[in-house]
Amino acid sequence: MDIGRLHHVGMVVDDIDAAAQQLSAALGVDFTVGDESSYRCRIHGEVHLTTQRLGLSSTIGPHIELLRSVPGSEVWSPAPGIHHLGYEVDDLPSASALLTERGLPLWVQGLHEDGSAAGTAYHRTPAGPTIELLDRATVHRLASRFRCCAVHLAADPDTNRPTPTRST
Repeated sequence: MDIGRLHHVGMVVDDIDAAAQQLSAALGVDFTVGDESSYRCRIHGEVHLTTQRLGLSSTIGPHIELLRSVPGSEVWSPAPGIHHLGYEVDDLPSASALLTERGLPLWVQGLHEDGSAAGTAYHRTPAGPTIELLDRATVHRLASRFRCCAVHLAADPDTNRPTPTRST
């Protein structure tokens, strides 16, 4: 069974604005960097509340996701290279259970304020990058917040950047 569609490649960086500028200049990719927001999650079964800031490339996809490092965090510590691969899935609980069955243990589970599971789950891999699973609601929320991959956008074939669709 295919796990889902690759949505983004995630990198944890100390200075998200500088990283966005450097990658934009080097790759010709635009980024939208968001404001700080709270993220409630369960790490190894223990509830944590962190303040995050992230940015997403505006190409049609897969995207580049930049996450600001969180001092002292086991999860969001900067390291060279790719931190995680984010996959869009139809059924988050089933996809997460499948990865666990395949030997990739659940590491981080996003949580709503009431403690119920939210739209993301991170699974550790022995081979390198963590696998993040995102449900459709989370993908749509990101598209709206960061103006990427929204339904009303189409790719310019020359630049692979989103352009407004034109009605006739």
